[in-house]
Amino acid sequence: MRFEDLRALVATRLLGICDVDDDALVKLARHHELYDRWLQRNARATTRDTGDAVERDYCEAIFAADYIGRTYVPRGTRLIADIGSGAGFPGAVLAAVLPGVTVHLVESNQDKVLFLRDSTRGWPNVKVRSARAQNLPDRFDLLVARGMPNREILDLIPKLSAEVLLFTSKAEAETLQNEPGTPIPWAPQRILLPISAS
Repeated sequence: MRFEDLRALVATRLLGICDVDDDALVKLARHHELYDRWLQRNARATTRDTGDAVERDYCEAIFAADYIGRTYVPRGTRLIADIGSGAGFPGAVLAAVLPGVTVHLVESNQDKVLFLRDSTRGWPNVKVRSARAQNLPDRFDLLVARGMPNREILDLIPKLSAEVLLFTSKAEAETLQNEPGTPIPWAPQRILLPISAS
């Protein structure tokens, strides 16, 4: 996807919600281009609605980056791990939008690890980790997760971090705790759910 097209799509979906600078959008446009090629090469896509994919994959993560930038970064969050990063959602997007934060993209599938390394090459605040999260010796300021079962992520508290931000459904969130979380504005059944060990 061309930079101008991505900028227009992101601006439309996030209008009045948050802004994204052009440096981040250049990185994300390149990531999207490589992502589309990777999907086609691996026969993972037939026809995709680009607008829907951008909304689901990129805009949701940009919204989360804005939330992290307002909520966690002022409290000192500088080291984030995206558990089960897959193709880099949300972690690669967080790294593009939050250049002052280091993001570890944790993925055990080697094909996805190769894609993550290729698509974030030259990004100084990204580290691709070819590992299962349970085996990491590190500690992070914040864990994020979109594609992993919520209970598996919660089992990583407090070993890897005292705080987790889940991308989950409203129904699943209700089974985890009483806090309502922050709804994704264009998809209110999807929420960002912060969970703390304390």
